[in-house]
Amino acid sequence: MKKFFVLGLLALSAMVFGAENLIKNGDFSQVTADGKPANWTTWPAKMAPGVKVEIDKNTGHNDDQSVAITNPAKKYYTRIDQLNIPVKPNTKYMIRAYIKGMNLEHSKKCGSARIFVGADGIVNKTIAIAGPGIERAKMKAVDPWSFDWTEFKTTFNSRKNTKVGLTIYLHFTQGTIWVDDVELVEVK
Repeated sequence: MKKFFVLGLLALSAMVFGAENLIKNGDFSQVTADGKPANWTTWPAKMAPGVKVEIDKNTGHNDDQSVAITNPAKKYYTRIDQLNIPVKPNTKYMIRAYIKGMNLEHSKKCGSARIFVGADGIVNKTIAIAGPGIERAKMKAVDPWSFDWTEFKTTFNSRKNTKVGLTIYLHFTQGTIWVDDVELVEVK
């Protein structure tokens, strides 16, 4: 019986961990000439004073590097996007990212940090959502809220979509999040 249980666990691990990561530069190891994470866009294109999206070469989940998003006040909405990610229709996927937060203070406008998967290759219609903003409510966290590297993940069905969009954001929240090891994989 134990033998079958162990074999079953190994088979399940192979289904998820052997899959191709559809996110380009999910570990943020590739950087453009202007210091931004390659294959990601930042929004808004023109940042307000004090708002930052930058590579942090001293903080990482499995290495020394991640991307940091900082909002100096609760009135900002800042994000990184990867759009038009090809997926198979009506297929099960898992999205996962590791996020660390420091001194997060939330507005009353339902702010926080989240991972958002959108339909049609963009980020306007929700397919899946995960992240500290969802967990914050469950944990009844009190501001200012800080937490160490934490895995946030969820599974979803791609429905009729042949492309999805991904955004990771800090929404109407003051403070800093670090993001690393982002994965989008098919679950068989």
